[in-house]
Amino acid sequence: MRDAQGLPRYPNPDSTQADPVETDRDRTRELQQLQRALDQHALVSITDPNGTILYANDHFCDVSGYARDELIGRTHQMLASQTHSRAFWTHFWATIRAGRSWRGEICNRAKSGALFWVAATVTPLMGRDGKPTRYIAIRTDITEQKAAEEALRDARDAADRANRAKSDFLASMSHEIRTPMNGVIGFANLLLETALTEEQKQYAAIIASSGATLMTILDDILDFSKVEAGKLTLEPIPVDLPRLLAESLALMEARAREKQLGLVLHGEPGLPARVLADPGRLRQVLLNLLGNAVKFTERGEVRLRAVRLDDHLRFSVEDTGIGIPADVLPQLFQSFTQADRSTTRRFGGTGLGLAISKRLVQLMKGDIVVESTPGAGSTFHVIVPYVAVPDAPALTPSSSPAAASAQRFDGLRVLVAEDNPANALLTSRLLTKAGCHLDVAGNGELAVAQWGRARYDLVLMDCQMPLMDGFEATRTIRALEAQDPSIGRTRIVALTAGVLTHERDACREAGMDDILSKPLLRAALMACLETASTLRASRAA
Repeated sequence: MRDAQGLPRYPNPDSTQADPVETDRDRTRELQQLQRALDQHALVSITDPNGTILYANDHFCDVSGYARDELIGRTHQMLASQTHSRAFWTHFWATIRAGRSWRGEICNRAKSGALFWVAATVTPLMGRDGKPTRYIAIRTDITEQKAAEEALRDARDAADRANRAKSDFLASMSHEIRTPMNGVIGFANLLLETALTEEQKQYAAIIASSGATLMTILDDILDFSKVEAGKLTLEPIPVDLPRLLAESLALMEARAREKQLGLVLHGEPGLPARVLADPGRLRQVLLNLLGNAVKFTERGEVRLRAVRLDDHLRFSVEDTGIGIPADVLPQLFQSFTQADRSTTRRFGGTGLGLAISKRLVQLMKGDIVVESTPGAGSTFHVIVPYVAVPDAPALTPSSSPAAASAQRFDGLRVLVAEDNPANALLTSRLLTKAGCHLDVAGNGELAVAQWGRARYDLVLMDCQMPLMDGFEATRTIRALEAQDPSIGRTRIVALTAGVLTHERDACREAGMDDILSKPLLRAALMACLETASTLRASRAA
């Protein structure tokens, strides 16, 4: 019976005109159609309260590989794959026996031995006594989906392993490069302090400058690796903002002077004096933008402008350089990208600086935008939120090379644990010039033995040494101090070429008080000596 649109029409069972036989036939046909539709897409079974299979549809038989008469009268245990735990099945039976539906994913084993996964819904049919009389299970075959998920996990794990291998390789290469570069840059700077002819000064300055450039490239590569691995992090502390800006600009003075460029700092009224920020990372972003501005500007000036915008700070680096074509701007912050190949040939660089800066600013919950006119110059705006810290002391380091070279620490006793002869000689020369009394140990065992014979205000501990490394030597010293409290605690500072976070964490976990990175900067060393000197004075008082 159909209506005017050709759709099935079911008689009203309350109507006196309804034909009971025709009504039952229609209902039977409808149920058969529903069953056929269900059989096309689902694995259906019905069991008694004990789990014995009473019914299994064709699709269940096809997927499991069992004929219907092989399934009827047996339990689903015949399909068990041993994938799921006892607790899994305990929860399953507790749920359906309590009259509730259970939903989840089950791994079964087909007659062929192959595993297949199903997304299952098992629903109890309750009797008048409130107990289940039947369980109806409707399942969907998700074997292909699970295989795709497994393949995706395998690919992700392989990518993670590759990233870890790359990070380990870069960390190893960083250590191997930084160790000799410590000697190259350090001795070049010491050489510049001696009596040299103008030609010799020029050569020494080039060596020092080239070494610093190489270290910048190495730092960019390491930071890029951290970006890819998602391990680039921030360590915010209270920072003296005006001082950080002034120091960032001061680091560009020599390069700007060489090109006879003006270098201007403009801080607008209302700029907060102290903010919570990662000074190293913020300075890194500003130095990258300032360095690019100086590099790509032949005449005119470079200006660093800072302004407060409600709860944000905007740092703008403006130059009068070559500018950037409009079609290049969208790709400017991508890795290994510069305006064009001729720019790389003419000015050099890896093309990583802006990509890293962009990521750092994003970690600060901010953004970088650029405005540029080819031939007239560019302006890069760094816009970041800030938190003012009015009462906290500023922790931004401040020390000029001239002031560092003039500092004296007469009588400060220092033990240098360093196996590399060049680095040991460099550190000794710097300490001697500062007036320190020092001893040198070539490995961790000698360092512990020397520490036991004398009392030192400071131990500079290289991390990678033969026989006993710096970590084990530090742990040994800390254990000996714990056994005899009268010894007191010796300040131990790591000398390390490792710059990754887990390497620095290892230094602190071993009991080291601070870290000096290689190449060793004189200003950082003098700050370290100043701290040790202050602690000695406080103990004497």
